[in-house]
Amino acid sequence: MPKTLMLLEGGAYRGIFTAGALDVLLEHDFYFDAVAGISAGAMCGYHFIGRAHGRVRQILLEYGNDPRYFSTRNLVRSGKSIGDEFMFFDLMEKIPFDFKTFRESKTRFAVGATNCRTGKITYFEKGTATSLNECILASSSLPLTSKKIWIDGEPYLDGGVA
Repeated sequence: MPKTLMLLEGGAYRGIFTAGALDVLLEHDFYFDAVAGISAGAMCGYHFIGRAHGRVRQILLEYGNDPRYFSTRNLVRSGKSIGDEFMFFDLMEKIPFDFKTFRESKTRFAVGATNCRTGKITYFEKGTATSLNECILASSSLPLTSKKIWIDGEPYLDGGVA
C-alpha cells in the first residue's frame, strides 16, 4: 500500500498549471509512492514519473496551436480531435522522453478511463496495462470529439466521464 499518493485531475489546457506545479516538485526532488491521473492529469503524471521537467510546458507552448496536436481538422479527417500519432510519435522525436527513467521508476502509476459499456471508471497500472500510451489516450478522449479507444476488447473514453 502506498504511503504517499498524488492524484492529478484532468482539464485539457488547465493541465499546464498542473505541469508547472509538478515541475516545481521535480526541482525539489520530490517523489511519491504512487501517482494516478485522468486525462491531462494522466499525461502530467506520466511526465512526472519520467522526471521530464518542462516537457509538458514546452509541448503546450510550442505545439498547443498546431492543428496536428488538437483540431477540428483532425476530427473531420480521422474522427478524433487529438492527433494521437503526432502526440505520441512525432513529438517523442522532437522533444525526447526518457522512457528508461519512467519504466525503472518504483513509483506506481495508474491512469483512469471510462468503460463505455459499464459507465464505470477503470484504472490501468504501469507494468500491467497492455499499452500505457493507449490508456492515456483513452483517458483523454472526449465524447463527441474522439473515437472510442479499444483496450482488451472494451471501449473507453475520457476518465472524467465516469
